[in-house]
Amino acid sequence: MTKEINRKKLGRELKFGPGKMWWYPVMNTLHEIRKEDNFPDNIILCDETLREGEETPGVILDLEDRMIIAKKLEEIGIPEAEIGYAGAIKEHAEFSKKLKNGGTKLKLVSHTRIYTKENEWKEEIYRAVEAGSDILCLLASMSETLCATTPWLPKEEVPKRIAESIEYTNSLGVVPALTLVDGIRTPLDDFLYAYKVAANVGVKRIYIMDGQGVALPETVTYLVQKLKGIVGKDIEIAAHFHNDYGLATANTLAAIKAGASVVDVVVNGFGDKAGIAALEEIVMSLEILYGIKTKIDLSNIVALSKLVQKCFNVSVGANKAIVGPNIFRHQIDAHIATILRGYWWAWENIKPEFFGLNRSLEFAQGKLRSGRSGALQVKLESMGFDISDKDYEKINLKLMNELLKKDFINEDELERLINNTLKIHDKKL
Repeated sequence: MTKEINRKKLGRELKFGPGKMWWYPVMNTLHEIRKEDNFPDNIILCDETLREGEETPGVILDLEDRMIIAKKLEEIGIPEAEIGYAGAIKEHAEFSKKLKNGGTKLKLVSHTRIYTKENEWKEEIYRAVEAGSDILCLLASMSETLCATTPWLPKEEVPKRIAESIEYTNSLGVVPALTLVDGIRTPLDDFLYAYKVAANVGVKRIYIMDGQGVALPETVTYLVQKLKGIVGKDIEIAAHFHNDYGLATANTLAAIKAGASVVDVVVNGFGDKAGIAALEEIVMSLEILYGIKTKIDLSNIVALSKLVQKCFNVSVGANKAIVGPNIFRHQIDAHIATILRGYWWAWENIKPEFFGLNRSLEFAQGKLRSGRSGALQVKLESMGFDISDKDYEKINLKLMNELLKKDFINEDELERLINNTLKIHDKKL
């Protein structure tokens, strides 16, 4: 039998969202835990699926796929999308122009190199603007490692190039955003000096970028706070974190919590190497766990994920957060029993119906508990059966024999097995 939950006591443990489609723990809301929060008034999600995401090895998108993904991004409420190197790659320029000519509402961001030889950087900026870019992400480096790869631009000359590129971008009427592509590996004084130069000549946005995925959340928090004190409140601080150590989502959330107002994300966390912060993880964490509105259509997150998987021809891992196929798939006996009793929130954070999905309860070989306290008994009760120990053992034996043939059977298959075994209806409750 199912014990009635004390709703008042339950409310001390968790709170449900609209329509009871998800829940969050009361523990997350304690003042002692949230007192250091410094969230910006508005968070801009810049989707990088069409640039960073396409850098996933083996992925090559054609123009049609790009347009399909861009349209879906716009539909779910993404405000900005990076479309690649519009000033350096012909296909990216054509895509940018097609979006603009089609009346897209997305603000288009283009990666733009300013470390190139002679006037190449200026020509690249001009072509990117001509292709319809609204924001130019100006790429520079102040680390010894990367400066050694551009001997024509010594490290001591980089601040001057930064200033020139920002001034030129502003003169063309688009937004300059500066990124030190090796920022986390750059000495702190050089890092801060580069952004101070940028602020003094009119940069509108600065990026903390961790291309190697080696930053700690504590490092991120410190850098955001430090930069806010240097560049002032009118310059946006943006975040771009790779996932080599599995910290991209944690680092991105740390940046937002410290005051960063722009974050780069990719659907499914795709990208080169281990990818970058996953759009679905950032959005759902902000909305549900932090209670921060993103203006994104949450119910379409899984549909977007599946679309990108199809266009990329790359599947997410079965246990991928938010969108992985195992999220609503259960084989643990106690979990199945609890869910069958109606307490879905005991083992799921979001109802599958919210995404238009169904959960899968699977009775699996080697995972079912013996006795009448587990999932099989609860399934019988849910079907309205009150049977003897003898009939229970008969059903259990048939189930075990069936599981010798395959790894698991689903609910529908179990119901057929039960009905075929009993073949009577007078034992219904």
